[in-house]
Amino acid sequence: MSKKLVQYSTEFKAKVALTAIRGEETLPQLTFRYGIHTTQINSWKRHLIEQAAELFARSDGTGRDKGSIDDEDAGDYQYSPQTQNQHSRKAAYSLSLSAQRVDHQPA
Repeated sequence: MSKKLVQYSTEFKAKVALTAIRGEETLPQLTFRYGIHTTQINSWKRHLIEQAAELFARSDGTGRDKGSIDDEDAGDYQYSPQTQNQHSRKAAYSLSLSAQRVDHQPA
């Protein structure tokens, strides 16, 4: 006797794969819950992980995000030493303030 081929929706596959990736349940638990073999769940999980980058790909085909910086563009985005020093001082000051707040908290 042959089983009828079941076709699952893409939403269902994504839901199962995300649940498997999150690790909220073990594969045997997912198999029992959804009635799908562990090999199929692993396949969907692997497919989702491999194709995740394509979700964020640009439609112009360059594969380059608006916010990505090439080596040739990197010089345009470098902070001057003065700006780096200002950021460092601000960060150190805010850390010292937060440390003072922790020290003065009532027990």
